[in-house]
Amino acid sequence: RSKTKNNKRPAQRTTEKMSTPDAPSASELKKANLNKVKTNEASGEVNPDDMKPFIAIWKENGGDFSKVKKSDRFKGMTWRDNFDPKDEKHFAEGVLKGLAFDD
Repeated sequence: RSKTKNNKRPAQRTTEKMSTPDAPSASELKKANLNKVKTNEASGEVNPDDMKPFIAIWKENGGDFSKVKKSDRFKGMTWRDNFDPKDEKHFAEGVLKGLAFDD
């Protein structure tokens, strides 16, 4: 083997795979007293409460999308060329559904 600059041998590489731990048993899971979590099914609909801030931005700019785009709130964002909302509802939905900005 060759030696490195400081006369130490390079570390050896091992090819052993790490073992994976066994899954916990049913009794171990029961003892853990895990909290239940409520999950919601995605409907594709936008929550009206989530829309309120975006509707407010639309209204603050007099419903003029060119002014909305220049708003400091969206500074640094790249608007999609094909995103052209006609009203506050379409604006809010488009932003929340990820249709407004390029990634």
